[in-house]
Amino acid sequence: MFIVIIALPHLQRNFKIIEQKPLKGAFTRKKPKNTSLSFETWSNSIFQKNTERDLKIKNPLKSTAIRLINQFQYSFMKSPSSKGLFITENGTLMPTHYINSLVGKDLIPLDSVNNSMRMAKFVQDSLERRGIKLLFLIAPGKPSFNLDQVPKYFTSQLNANNNYKQFIESCKKYDIEYIDYKRILLENKDSFEYPIFTKFGVHWSGNTIAHVTKDLFEYINNSVNDIEIPKIEILPGEKTVRDYKFTDYDIGESMNLMFFESEETLHYPRVVIKEGEKKKPKLIAIGDSFFQSFVNFDNTFNEVFDKSSKFYFYNKIVDWPIKYQEVGIKTEYLDMKKEINSTDIIIIEMSEQNTKYLGYQFIHQLYNLFTAINTVNEGAHLIYDDISKNEKSLKVSSETINTLKINRTNIVKNIAFNRALKGEGNNLKQINKIIANMRSNPKWLDKLKKQAKEKEISLEKNMLLNAKYLIKQRQKSN
Repeated sequence: MFIVIIALPHLQRNFKIIEQKPLKGAFTRKKPKNTSLSFETWSNSIFQKNTERDLKIKNPLKSTAIRLINQFQYSFMKSPSSKGLFITENGTLMPTHYINSLVGKDLIPLDSVNNSMRMAKFVQDSLERRGIKLLFLIAPGKPSFNLDQVPKYFTSQLNANNNYKQFIESCKKYDIEYIDYKRILLENKDSFEYPIFTKFGVHWSGNTIAHVTKDLFEYINNSVNDIEIPKIEILPGEKTVRDYKFTDYDIGESMNLMFFESEETLHYPRVVIKEGEKKKPKLIAIGDSFFQSFVNFDNTFNEVFDKSSKFYFYNKIVDWPIKYQEVGIKTEYLDMKKEINSTDIIIIEMSEQNTKYLGYQFIHQLYNLFTAINTVNEGAHLIYDDISKNEKSLKVSSETINTLKINRTNIVKNIAFNRALKGEGNNLKQINKIIANMRSNPKWLDKLKKQAKEKEISLEKNMLLNAKYLIKQRQKSN
């Protein structure tokens, strides 16, 4: 038996006798150090330590070993292997940071919320005059539907203020249009035959998203005069205890267990578009992973909305349609003025725990677009010139150019304009002014030269680092 255990890694490396499942989730891949044996590396134990480390990295049974350890930890110790998780009494897996948000541990200042919502009101009215609908959509967090399973040391804090409450109150104060699916689903949870959240998933379930989609379409039809989305019908579909779709087992996958642990029966309904061909509205959605459920559980959004519609994942990456996701198109590559002017509906989705992000800077971008276009254009010129001076620092793939059907120069112009919308042009202007002051001040310049020599970097780089640091300190003090 001992010989078999010793020989097993060698057999696996050469003959692949065990079929291994790849590990899921985010983790850092370490590279072997391959330390050579010498008297020095042996005597100071570096060779032994690095060789032991390399053997773990190169172990051909590594993924199976990790899954076995995780399974033992979960099955016998009732402890999840993934960080930031705990297991409730009924076996539900819960992310700790979602509960931290629920009890207000990440609370942001109310002034910041109100300032953003004042901007949102201006943006909402400006878009409405252009015939564009702006709608905030709040997705619920899993702990809100499992309050009886929240650890006792949190229960005394459940009535505390939190970002979700502040956001909703500010929306009411400034007459911002929003749809709150936390409230709606909580009020109707008893009518759901299947789980709103699965025990091993962190997002709303496939069955839930079908009902939310139907409700959302009805809301848009009732609130927007010039847009009519086809009605959909939800019919009985597939029931399963094993073949879970998309995110319904996402926490379970991230735990990297040996066995599938869920015993829940889930339902994936058939979503049928009832009415015939209608003019498809263009949608721009900005949001987090909860919005991905709309476009990944079924094909309804692809069929209902215009093919030029897009989803900006955290306002950074174009995550839908799939062709943009596959290439890795960043939102800053897009012509934002053209995108906004050609759209019909803008939905800003935030899950309950992400209301602290106040729209992922998108509201601030549109506010600057509508109120400070001259400043934005001036900033865009500065940023464009700065990028042009350092062309090697910006890599734009041929796949990106082919997908967007514009040349590299226009992509760089879009990047400069979008960064200026976020206020980066003002920072660059301040940086250039500070660097000019550095050059005109002999004592300051001499000090920077000595500092650059000590750091073994160029004077220009040291000046830039110091200018950025000064701006950051000023922003903190303000």
